[in-house]
Amino acid sequence: MNNDDNIVNSVIEMYKAVSNGDRRLLERLLSSAGDVLCIGTDPEEFWDDRSDILKNLSSQSESGVKVTAGDVKGYSEGSVGWAVDEAKFVFPSGTEVSFRITFVFHLENNDWKILQTHCSIGVPNSELSSYLSS
Repeated sequence: MNNDDNIVNSVIEMYKAVSNGDRRLLERLLSSAGDVLCIGTDPEEFWDDRSDILKNLSSQSESGVKVTAGDVKGYSEGSVGWAVDEAKFVFPSGTEVSFRITFVFHLENNDWKILQTHCSIGVPNSELSSYLSS
């Protein structure tokens, strides 16, 4: 397993693309060679179709929300790569919300392409237990 700055840079580029609604950049970053999956923070955000992912991610910027990187960690082994970050949504009001995100990459024609990403917002166990008692 190797630290991989190219994967880190791809994650940061994805954040820029989502923040700016840059569909062309998202198209370059997202794999077109296989099955892709994007799971967002909302229960309805479960997309396994490349065109749906591109449409939804490129339209996120319309709300004015930006995505900023935390301390992105990227790794690779052969033709497989992965990354993890605790990034932030930055709302037009200046409010920031931390979220966790993971990525799976595949090396295609010497470029790292995103196969899968999954975002979540941490919920304290004490709040989670309230769901179990209802």
